[in-house]
Amino acid sequence: MVFKKAKSKTKKKKVQIDPGIRSDIWKLDLSGEQKDLARLTVAQYRHFLKPVVLITYWGWNELSVLTSKERVNTVEKMFNKTAANPSPKYAWFFEKAIQNHPSFRKFPSYLRRAAIQDAIGIVSSFVTRWNMWKRGERKHRHDRAPKLTSACDTYPARIRSIIRGRREKSKQSKKSVIK
Repeated sequence: MVFKKAKSKTKKKKVQIDPGIRSDIWKLDLSGEQKDLARLTVAQYRHFLKPVVLITYWGWNELSVLTSKERVNTVEKMFNKTAANPSPKYAWFFEKAIQNHPSFRKFPSYLRRAAIQDAIGIVSSFVTRWNMWKRGERKHRHDRAPKLTSACDTYPARIRSIIRGRREKSKQSKKSVIK
């Protein structure tokens, strides 16, 4: 993995930074193998997101009144089996998902929490759109009801920019070669 200092593409307001604090922005350049591993991570993340969206939707009545931090913790307790939580509410459903994807058993906690936050956002958006549709707030009179879907092109934090940035850079270099 090679680290290069990133150039700022947009003008930012100058902020007074404490001179005792040093901050740098570094851009990651991945090798081909590392890029493939990042893509596999995104695929596993998206597979993990599907059952989490359903579990979040099933528990939305109790989740809707909680703060955002409490929501993440509550959803995690709904399916994640630990020593302190030996029988989660939806363990049966998550065990079925583990049978299909054994890698879920050792899914990293930071990706699990990111998927939970994504699931909360997806369900919250769906419930809002559903309630608006039921009240008749529609763009067109014959609009169909919204659907709950977890087939979103979501990425875990920071991986999208790494994968896409590399792809865009390679497209630009191909264009320059053709000219």
